[in-house]
Amino acid sequence: MTDASGQLVGCLHQTDVMQAVFQSFQYLEAYFTTLIETLDLSISVIDENSNVVVWSQVAEQIFSLKAKELLGKPITNFFSAEMLAMLKTLQTGEAVYRKHHQPREDLFVVINTNPIRLNGKIIGAVATETDITSQVRLNQELYDATKKVHHLQQEMAKLKPSSDPFYEIKGKSKAITHIKNMISKLVSTKTTLLILGESGVGKELFARALHHIREEKGAPFVEINCGAIPPTLFESELFGYEKGAFSGADQKGKKG
Repeated sequence: MTDASGQLVGCLHQTDVMQAVFQSFQYLEAYFTTLIETLDLSISVIDENSNVVVWSQVAEQIFSLKAKELLGKPITNFFSAEMLAMLKTLQTGEAVYRKHHQPREDLFVVINTNPIRLNGKIIGAVATETDITSQVRLNQELYDATKKVHHLQQEMAKLKPSSDPFYEIKGKSKAITHIKNMISKLVSTKTTLLILGESGVGKELFARALHHIREEKGAPFVEINCGAIPPTLFESELFGYEKGAFSGADQKGKKG
């Protein structure tokens, strides 16, 4: 070792240098290992050859694979390449944040991935994953239960119809309220009513409501798909015919 003027002031043995470097490495490794095992996340790291270099305790719990089984081995030995978001990050350099991922058929996780770069070159990739399998299953069970409850509500409504003729019409907008008021004014008249509107707006529901308002209790509400009736048979289908009314007619006649 020399000073600023170039004078020799001491010497350092190679062994001392190596020991100092090794102690620094041990120091940093202790911090790194403690950090990895303290985080409540699955943490995995692969090198540029896709070999596993870090596999945390949480990763062991989630994937049921011990670190000693994976470390130093290609991660594709244990998972399908198509299912590895971390492998895609290693190949493309594109990071992933809070993405729902399914590394196995029975496992759902939220994953973050990032490429590891040194001097502009990708030398590995890291992934953190949070197991959300139980939340996904609970959400599916809740969806199924809600669907069953909705179906039961519909069946109960059929068995015990509401006294409100507009019960099946949902919504309280000004337009819907206006139409309800118009229909309510038709209670005292038997005038034929034509309801116009685009497909899916609820013409049948309003027609049913009008029927309940104007007709006696128990009167049938007959739905007819007019588009499925040929024009030549329209009159006979709606109003019926007597026997022998036309060629090919049923000999017993037919009610409308």
